[in-house]
Amino acid sequence: MTHKHFFLLLSGLISLNLLSCNNHKSNPSVLEAGIGEIIIDGQSLSYEVGEGDGIPCIIPGFLNLYDKAISDKLKSKFKFIYFESRAFYGDTIADNNLTMDSLVDEIELLRKELKLNKIAVLGHSILGILAFEYGRKYPENASHIIAVGSPSYAYDSAFFAITNKYWINNSSESRKHAFKEKVTLMQDTIANTSESPYNSRWVVNYIAKSARIWHDYNYDCSWLVKDFRPVSNASMLNLFAITTGYHVNSSDKNITPPTYLALGKSDFLVPPILWDSVHSNAFENLTVNVFDESGHWPWYEEQESFDNSIIEWLQSIDQVTNTK
Repeated sequence: MTHKHFFLLLSGLISLNLLSCNNHKSNPSVLEAGIGEIIIDGQSLSYEVGEGDGIPCIIPGFLNLYDKAISDKLKSKFKFIYFESRAFYGDTIADNNLTMDSLVDEIELLRKELKLNKIAVLGHSILGILAFEYGRKYPENASHIIAVGSPSYAYDSAFFAITNKYWINNSSESRKHAFKEKVTLMQDTIANTSESPYNSRWVVNYIAKSARIWHDYNYDCSWLVKDFRPVSNASMLNLFAITTGYHVNSSDKNITPPTYLALGKSDFLVPPILWDSVHSNAFENLTVNVFDESGHWPWYEEQESFDNSIIEWLQSIDQVTNTK
């Protein structure tokens, strides 16, 4: 073989290798569906990779919960990765030496573990804060940030004053009556539900307070929450302690990845007015959609409208990217 032929062969091999790498990057969803585990600070955390070949999207929080609320249509656009968060485990606040920063870092550690280039992060309710802060801390690794029913600030006196005011002024008398009636009916069940690895008072309490959670205030959500790995009240208090005082505007560093926020008009846990005039300085590219016939779960309550809105948002981002 001549030197000329050798260098031509070598050049061809390098080109094929670069082409292979580029193809891998253009199709980051190379994960097989199934359940796995990652060890973080000595604790084993489970994750479940869904079907499909869409945009890799990590959802921190629970296994066996969100998958039931997300449509097949949306699953064709994203490859969802449901990830347990250490925020929910542990018996007392003192047992969990966690911070907002460490919970965000968990998501990044999973991204690295799964060898993904960029990820979307979707957070529901208070976990939307983790999605926001991932986008702020790791913008180079975040393709999209999505928050559903998430607050802009959490659990200070202003938060509770506004949520209470929204409940008083915007819930109907029939909704207020249904709430009081169901809580009264279930108060013995709540009190008598033991805190064990297989029972959670928090789950029973969530079902009892459906009038604050769902647009249909008589909706029975027990099918949704009964099968997922339970959390203890102490673990929820742990998460509340971590997030209390959080404000999305508290950092000088903007959240630069494209961000989508879905809110429900009938959400009395996280009312949309919490976002009035507080988000403009925090995000470089924020889209907000308020769903008129949804409470805390617009991705389930108005599934078709929610899906179409997300897909339109994705297409608008692609159009902007392609024009650059």
